[in-house]
Amino acid sequence: MPPYLRRSHATAIATALVTCFASASIFAQGEFVPMGQNSPEIQSQQSASTSMGADLSQPPVPTGTPAHTLLPVQTETVAPTNVDYEIIDADGERTSNDKSTGPAIADDSEFARNPSGGNPPAIKRVDTEEDVTSNSDAYVNARNRVASTPIMTVEISSSREVNLDEETDVTFRLRNAGSRQVQEVEFDIQLPVHAKFVSAKPTPTSEENGRLTYMLSDLESNQEREITVRVIPGEKLPLDFRTRMEIIDSHSTVVAVRQPKLVLKVDGPKQVNIGDETTHTVSIENVGDGLARQVRLQGNFPDELRFLKQQGMSAPKDLKPGENLIVTIDSLAKLPGQVKLDFTAEGERVAANTADCMLKISQPELKVLAVGPNMNFVDRDGIYSIKVDNSGEVDVSGVSVSLAIPRGMKVTTINRQAKMDEVSQTLTWKFDSIQALSQETIQLKAVSSVPGEQVCRIVVGSNETRQSEFTLKTEINARADLSIDMANNSGPVQIGSKATFDVHVTNKGSQSADDVEVTVELPSSLMAVAKDNVGVVVDEASNSITFVSHQVKPGKKLSFSFNAVGVAKGEHVVRSALTAGGSARRVIVEESVYVYETNESRVSENLTPVFPR
Repeated sequence: MPPYLRRSHATAIATALVTCFASASIFAQGEFVPMGQNSPEIQSQQSASTSMGADLSQPPVPTGTPAHTLLPVQTETVAPTNVDYEIIDADGERTSNDKSTGPAIADDSEFARNPSGGNPPAIKRVDTEEDVTSNSDAYVNARNRVASTPIMTVEISSSREVNLDEETDVTFRLRNAGSRQVQEVEFDIQLPVHAKFVSAKPTPTSEENGRLTYMLSDLESNQEREITVRVIPGEKLPLDFRTRMEIIDSHSTVVAVRQPKLVLKVDGPKQVNIGDETTHTVSIENVGDGLARQVRLQGNFPDELRFLKQQGMSAPKDLKPGENLIVTIDSLAKLPGQVKLDFTAEGERVAANTADCMLKISQPELKVLAVGPNMNFVDRDGIYSIKVDNSGEVDVSGVSVSLAIPRGMKVTTINRQAKMDEVSQTLTWKFDSIQALSQETIQLKAVSSVPGEQVCRIVVGSNETRQSEFTLKTEINARADLSIDMANNSGPVQIGSKATFDVHVTNKGSQSADDVEVTVELPSSLMAVAKDNVGVVVDEASNSITFVSHQVKPGKKLSFSFNAVGVAKGEHVVRSALTAGGSARRVIVEESVYVYETNESRVSENLTPVFPR
């Protein structure tokens, strides 16, 4: 393996931008060179601009002439120049540093520990800003001090020689030799004209006219980045690689420009009654970052209000950033109408936007909505709702709601507690207050035991409103409501066996049902069989069964049963029809029975299935 040559190039910068150049040559061999002959030249050219007064608009020009002897590994470091700066103490005194001895800073600083030699560390930023809460002039007297020196080194490694048309690698190692992070470095590699570019690792940011450009960012202290370039010499001439590096660094000092900003807010009621006192709260807040001096509040009161007093601001005041001032203003509503209160605040070279508040002066009014069934049946629950709505923007106090229950009606359920007067049959609900733009709802259930018109009287009043009366009318009717149900109690049956059916007739209405008749129609595959039941008649000609009852009272149930013999296998449907006197309504219900032969297995409702062997 051929020996390697290492070259190190270091740059030290105290300015915003530094450019350095370095070059390295590799001799391309086309034939064997005997021992004892002079080795080819390896050339290194370096340049760095490190002076504060240097012209950074143009990069330094590389210098040097080729040599005819093999050079050993070279490492050169360009030390940074001293950095000029000023020390600004807390009292505003300025003193210049001595370049030969280093800056006169605190003993625990890095310069005090290493006054000479080595790489000087970055000067730390010193903030002498005073506590703004103790002195408003601190915004003007605050001082900053910033100084730093970034340092970058470049080391180039390559073979001493390479054959013509043979691949060779050149390694460039960049290192941050400083004590702080380097923000951005632009590194260029100019390839020899007669060399064929093969590859580069990592891939360059850009490649144009034989120049490889890398943009490196955020290099921490002692951090390295390595670049390997592979080329093939096309002529028997030295390979001359030239590099260029720019450290893009920045220094800044911040002069805080502050601005006070006043924000005005007004809180208060939206509606009051005539003669009521009202209080408005005005908040003045400095949301800026500067001191607001001599802030004062001004207000405009309409004729409908009379100013009473103000608390919280007797004289103009200074507001620091984030500080606020609360002012309360009391007034009396004397005339009705929609009024507007305007407020503004201003100080020295600062003013707040106008803030206003709308206020309605009026007499409060309650709205009542009562809802109940227009028609109901005897002994049937009816739901009644009473809604008291305060649609105004002020509270109403001492609200009372009374409900007079008519005779024949009984309240069974209420949703909120009430007081019952047994003598007058009156329910009363009390509310200490109903807030503005809110409502209270009362719900109850009641049943009537007698038919006819039932009238509920509702009375609503409050401390601020007049008493109002409302009525709810419900027509109570009585009627029969019949239903029928039929069930097969036998399940599947064999041919020739009886299936038993039960029929139930229920009156869910409030009146007795007269002349109730149930007709059971059987298909030809079933044969009706008489059963010992009162009122049950079997008609063999029509294959039907009839049941008759003179009356079914409200809430009562009437039941009977009948038998049917299966004469053919299959699924057979039985239909029952219910009618009552005085009603054109006919209720039909159906049920089925399965009839099977003896050589078939069927499952009864209460049996486990049996399968033939």
